[in-house]
Amino acid sequence: MSLTEVKIVPFCAEVRASVPIAPYQNPCSRGPKPLTGQISQIARRVENLARASAFFRDTLGLTELYAFPGLSFFDLAGTRLMLRETGTRDEADILYFATADVSAAHATLTARGAVFTRAPHFIHTHPDGSEEWMAFFKDDEGRDPALHAVARP
Repeated sequence: MSLTEVKIVPFCAEVRASVPIAPYQNPCSRGPKPLTGQISQIARRVENLARASAFFRDTLGLTELYAFPGLSFFDLAGTRLMLRETGTRDEADILYFATADVSAAHATLTARGAVFTRAPHFIHTHPDGSEEWMAFFKDDEGRDPALHAVARP
């Protein structure tokens, strides 16, 4: 069989063709789609809430929404970042902060005291010609968040 003879059939095509699709409905399950696909909040454990809040607010320039004893919330373009004080320094997944210009963001955060472990560097070129760029820095607990940009051609 050659590639010209291969017929690609979308997953669940017979169901998609026979079921009217309403917003937030999965035609393959024939039931409502329970998730919108957007993450509403990310929780991050921190050793010292005052120090972490100062880093995210003053160094990264994020907007602090509100705080309660042991908790602080920041706006990440509609997604909340919740910092929860634990009193211990835990490992954490990497937070990738989107930016339109990784070099300009690198310069701004460096001027605010961020310590970068990797300067802005090229990661990958996509088929459409857009390029992924990143720069890694240390947060107040020595973990490695990153700046992330997609440069369009």
